[in-house]
Amino acid sequence: MRENDKALIGEIVAAEQALREALVELAGRLDQGKRGQATDELVQHCREMAEILSTAVGQLGEGIEEDATRAASAHMLARLVELEREVKRSGLH
Repeated sequence: MRENDKALIGEIVAAEQALREALVELAGRLDQGKRGQATDELVQHCREMAEILSTAVGQLGEGIEEDATRAASAHMLARLVELEREVKRSGLH
């Protein structure tokens, strides 16, 4: 594995973890009906992490592991879209 590949994988892992944690926190805030600037900031943070993740995943080559990484990323991005819709529906945004 090349150093560039290691750096890219590290970036993907860090972005996935940050996005996953932020999504869990956002879902928790929604479940609790929390409103306000903190929720808005958390949505923005999720968007930023999603952008970093999408960019990094877009640099992956071909292969089974790469496809699995793309699928996991797509799942998290879809979850973000769901939560953003819930924020808008609930008037938290």
